[in-house]
Formats: sequence, structure tokens, C-alpha cells
Amino acid sequence: MSKYNYQIQDFFKLNEQLVIIQFKNEINPIHLKHILQVKKIVQQLFPASYSYNTYTEVGVQFPYFEDLEEKIEVLKREFNAEKNEELTLELPTKTIEIPVCYNQDLAPDLNLFLQQKKMSLEQLIQLHTAPTYLVYFIGFLPGFLYLGGLDKQLYHPRKSTPSPRIEAGSVGIGYQQTGIYPQVSPGGWHIIGKTPKSIFDVHQPKASPFQAGDQLKFKSISIESYKQQINNKSNTFSKLDE
Repeated sequence: MSKYNYQIQDFFKLNEQLVIIQFKNEINPIHLKHILQVKKIVQQLFPASYSYNTYTEVGVQFPYFEDLEEKIEVLKREFNAEKNEELTLELPTKTIEIPVCYNQDLAPDLNLFLQQKKMSLEQLIQLHTAPTYLVYFIGFLPGFLYLGGLDKQLYHPRKSTPSPRIEAGSVGIGYQQTGIYPQVSPGGWHIIGKTPKSIFDVHQPKASPFQAGDQLKFKSISIESYKQQINNKSNTFSKLDE
């Protein structure tokens, strides 16, 4: 039976527990399908392992004292593609709506960002809420979403000096990416808004409502609505495909 061409570039051992599957250096939805399919197959091959993905790699962490050279050979045999066929894996269709208040009282970098980009607040909101963003992976902080789909008009270099404290729920832009800080953290992204929702909560059965392959839409809300949702402590998310 022929295999898919997964665009894998290399397999290598990073340390005594971790094997890296390196993919072609591309960031797009089709490429994400390849990565998630490989990740799924790896978990089936090695149930005792833990795997994660980034934009261009799958990392596979094995228990101590495993023969990683042998594992790499197994991976090479599994993914040694001979024919380039259409990938049949479908990404999840879940789209979650995130309310965001674009207000200077909640977003300390908002006015300077607007000045540097030479645009109005209305333009920023329209450009930031229009796309449907794709979740490529979760990392940096537990629950931090790496999203694809930011309008090029909003691209902006990261801060030259990171802020020592960014509040949980802050929505920021850093070069080609936008995202939500799930907890208090230092950070170098420009904060343009804030959501009243918690996107990572260890006290919930599922700490994050997102997984790689999900989609996200931002919805602009008023400062009054933001305060009301904070006071109500409601953390129910709207799913646009339901």
C-alpha cells in the first residue's frame, strides 16, 4: 500500500528522551494536516510516548531507557513515502468565538499601536475580528494559542523591551501573530484588547477548550459588556458551528 508524502525533512534525536520529526518549513492549513496526521500515527505506534507539535515539527518524548535509534528507524519505515497522494485527514471543524474589549483602559499598548500603524480604532477592530483564525499549536505558556490568519495590515514587530507583566486574558499582536495570554506573564507582544473569558483553567475537566486544528473568531464587545461578563464570572464559550 502506498504512503502519503508528509513533507518530512528529517528525524533526529534531540536528547536521551526526545525525537524530533522535522517537516518542510511551511505554515499553512494543508501543512498542519500533515503534521496532525503524523502526530496521530505516532501515538498509535508508541502509546507510552507523549507527542506535541509546533508549526514545523512533531516532538516525541519517550520514557527513559528506550532505544531512540530503534524508534527513529521505526518512524522512518512508517513515513517513508513512495507516492504523493491526497491527504484525507480533515481538521476539526469547531469554531469558538472569543469576546474582546478593545479599550485603552484594558489594553496599555492600544493607542501607541494605532499611532504606529496610522489607523483608527474602528479599522483595527474590523481587521482583527474579520478573519477566522486557525489554531496551529499550543505552547510557550499552558493554553497559549499560536494562531494563523492575522491580516498583514496588522503585522507589527515585537516590543524591543518586553513588558514585565501582562494580565491574563490580554490579546496581543507580535509580528505576524495574534494571541491571548492565558495567565499573568512577561511578554513582548503589543496588547490591543482583553477578553473576559479564561482560556486556560486547571480546575475545569478540560483545561483549554482548544486543540490544534480548531478555529477561533474574535468578537468586539463594549467595556460595559466586558465588566458584566467579569462580574458574572461566566466562562461559557460560543461555538459558531453549533
